[in-house]
Amino acid sequence: MKGSSAKMIRRKFSASASTYDEQSTVQRKVAERLGGFLPAGKFSRILEIGCGTGLFSTHLLERFINSKFYLFDLSPAMVATARKKITGRDCWWFVADAREFRLNCQFPLIVSSSSLHWAQPLEKLFNNLQNHLAPGGLMVFSMMLKNTLWELQEVRNHIAPKKLPRKNLPAKQDLLNLVSRVGFSIENYYHEELQQNHNSGTDFLWSLNKQGVTGGQVAAPRRPLTPSELKSLVKIYETNYSVDDKVQATYEVIYLTLKKGDNC
Repeated sequence: MKGSSAKMIRRKFSASASTYDEQSTVQRKVAERLGGFLPAGKFSRILEIGCGTGLFSTHLLERFINSKFYLFDLSPAMVATARKKITGRDCWWFVADAREFRLNCQFPLIVSSSSLHWAQPLEKLFNNLQNHLAPGGLMVFSMMLKNTLWELQEVRNHIAPKKLPRKNLPAKQDLLNLVSRVGFSIENYYHEELQQNHNSGTDFLWSLNKQGVTGGQVAAPRRPLTPSELKSLVKIYETNYSVDDKVQATYEVIYLTLKKGDNC
């Protein structure tokens, strides 16, 4: 994730901090499912990467009553929103890039829900997170994968093939290979596709904008679509991907539990 991309992501998510929760139906479902992957036991410190508005943070605080929490996000507005929800607990808040932050301690548990795919390149991200994971520690997270919003990608490729995003989300096997190469052992994973319905193509694009997910190398096109291209996009999307008068959008999600070796 180059500096300009990080700035765009920070700006987009900061602008959507007040509207993110009401539009993030899929992210809320993912956070709830990821909560089922949280390990049993007690953890003195827990690090959450990409806390956003606190959708997953609330699951953590309910599960781990006596832990000290370190919560990170790239967007200061998202952090401010989460802090308003979460009070009376032992929390440390940080605005930082997940690829580059440095803390003088390691964590027995690192978690993240629906955020790591924004950090490019992923290998740099996972190397940094492994450095902050204690020997024998666990990392539990969910990520969006390559087939997320494949319908939108197909329409964009049709109407403006030279205006596609600079980067693609990772394929499942590529991600599994990457985390193994970095040095994690894969303890468990689950893979699924979720569908979200919208009243129209315009509502769908509006929802993405209100979630702040239109920035960064895996979302923003090299050049913005023109008004006529956007009109064509909505028309084709509604024609090709409508069921029972609702337009559909697909999200491909992986849930992973990784372990750091005792000797790392």
